[in-house]
Amino acid sequence: MSESNSEWIATTWTKRRQYEAYDPWAISIQRTNSPFYEGERFAVRRIGDCLSKDGQWEYEPTPSSRDDAFYARCRFDTFEDAVAALKKANGEG
Repeated sequence: MSESNSEWIATTWTKRRQYEAYDPWAISIQRTNSPFYEGERFAVRRIGDCLSKDGQWEYEPTPSSRDDAFYARCRFDTFEDAVAALKKANGEG
């Protein structure tokens, strides 16, 4: 099977130290798309929770239970926005 690199897309980022330590509480940033909104967005996740734009961790319901308000609170337009929100929530920025 021959596939070019252009057929692959990065969908999950985890800090190297958490990944290498097999940290079960590792935080990841995931590229997402959904039939409930246009385009791609980014979610900051930690074992069943996601980070909201106001810097609070909240339970992430199953996709069928998410509403527009949830997507507005918990999805970031860019990877950079997601990183900035995580840094702010961690007191880094």
